[in-house]
Amino acid sequence: MSNARRPAPLVDIAGLTISFPNDRGVQHAVARNVSFTISPGECVAIVGESGSGKSVTARALLNLVGGNARIEAERFLINGADARAFNASQWRRVRGGFAGLVMQDALTSLDPLRTIGKEVAEAAQIHGLARGAAALHTLATATLARVGVPDPEERARQYAQQLSGGLRQRALIAAAIAGQPRLIIADEPTTALDASVQAQVLSVLRQRRDEGAGLLLISHDLAVVAGIADRAMVMRDGVVLDSGPTQEVLNAPRHPWTRRLIAASPSASTHGYRLTRPVTAGGANLDAREPLPPRAAPDLARPVLEAHNLRKHYRTTAGGVFTALDGVSFTVNAGEVLGLVGESGSGKSTCAKIALGLLEPDDGEIHLLGAHWTGMKERARKHLRRKMQYIPQDPLSSFDPRHTVTDIIGENLRAFSGMSRRERVMDLLALVGLDVHYASRRPGQLSGGQRQRIAIARALAADPAIIICDEPVSALDVSIQAQVIDLLADLQAQTGVALLFITHDLGLVQHAADRVIILKDGRVVEQGDARAIFRNPSHSYTAELVAALPRLGFGLITSS
Repeated sequence: MSNARRPAPLVDIAGLTISFPNDRGVQHAVARNVSFTISPGECVAIVGESGSGKSVTARALLNLVGGNARIEAERFLINGADARAFNASQWRRVRGGFAGLVMQDALTSLDPLRTIGKEVAEAAQIHGLARGAAALHTLATATLARVGVPDPEERARQYAQQLSGGLRQRALIAAAIAGQPRLIIADEPTTALDASVQAQVLSVLRQRRDEGAGLLLISHDLAVVAGIADRAMVMRDGVVLDSGPTQEVLNAPRHPWTRRLIAASPSASTHGYRLTRPVTAGGANLDAREPLPPRAAPDLARPVLEAHNLRKHYRTTAGGVFTALDGVSFTVNAGEVLGLVGESGSGKSTCAKIALGLLEPDDGEIHLLGAHWTGMKERARKHLRRKMQYIPQDPLSSFDPRHTVTDIIGENLRAFSGMSRRERVMDLLALVGLDVHYASRRPGQLSGGQRQRIAIARALAADPAIIICDEPVSALDVSIQAQVIDLLADLQAQTGVALLFITHDLGLVQHAADRVIILKDGRVVEQGDARAIFRNPSHSYTAELVAALPRLGFGLITSS
């Protein structure tokens, strides 16, 4: 097709710089002249970690970067018009009319006091696409059906908190496209979603792209980008390090940081290797990787945690019964990593709470190191409590914000150890790769990766036999995630501690776990060797999960 016949770009940016004046001068969120275009029917992805500048770049297209931001550009065309001269009214027409925004956390993005139908219809109402309650309701239900929401009439009358994570995310996409925008900006739309739900959300976005809408995808997940984006840009510290066709960027990355991101993606083929070591200029091949330290084989004759026929039921607000667990049994052996995989509502968190003694099952029992655990008074459990520790998904919420790192780690030492408190804290900080200066810091002064290291140090302080890891890296950027995963592998090699690793990330469980249990609707549908199960699943549900798993492809690291 000749240039004359190509549709005009929806977005045409050249020489973009975004800065925020402050007391110390000027902070550049986007620097060194970022340039890109987005055409109809095209998906452009911006890849990077927290603080890289990807989200602020996307928000600049809606003039939502903040009142004190300074945006400068050689060219800033939105739908062919010079947006540098837009007034407030023109920007309001862009938002929802020309461009729809899909945020990462649908629960906080959707108004809890308005029905889903009203949320979806808002943009159409503002931009005059439908008038009157009946017409707006019809448009909302039709749009919900279009994004694959089952029973859209009923869902339109519900509120965000009454929907599952996947349904909320689809409702948010419906709200973004109801105004028939020509451009969709999706900012981390699949982070923390289960594999099958993630695939559903991406399918909706891909359909809109195929129908002619432009799509700007913000993500730190290279596998997601590989499956949907036509072109990709890799950002770090406000600078574009790599850009071009997605296949070219991922198959032949020019910048070492891009290669590092690719290498940090866990999968079956990275099992036994570090994720954080730099790779050669030739790509993310395994020959360039450093093996993990050897660890003792799991001792199948020494079970640490045994769950027998666990059942748990809850009464629903409608008077019915919800079965969270239905006859779940599993064993974690000494030195073993057992992956517990399932979608939201599968029973993973209920299993974790029962194992930790925070919730009693309706039936069944837990044994810890051969001793009864369920049905015991906490006083009777106390002598064993230190042997089971916990690493949460969000350590910040489990830390007292008034405490220092020494206090946080020392909680376990005061309760269970007669060692010198300060010396032991210093030893544990060194063990998790932090120096002594962190001992006096408080949780609010730590990054996400540092907080997760402190949570690991706190767990290790009790000299546990098993640590329950509940989605411990799902909220972390890919390179920080890789550091934490490698750290856990190092510590396991040193201490022999067993891990119950709860996750929805199939690539991660194939990288880290020895065995895996697949949960669905509170039941175990499959269990066994992690890589064997995902290579040749025997249950249809496991096969669906594997089929939904995004892959980098292009001859790089994949999960198959």
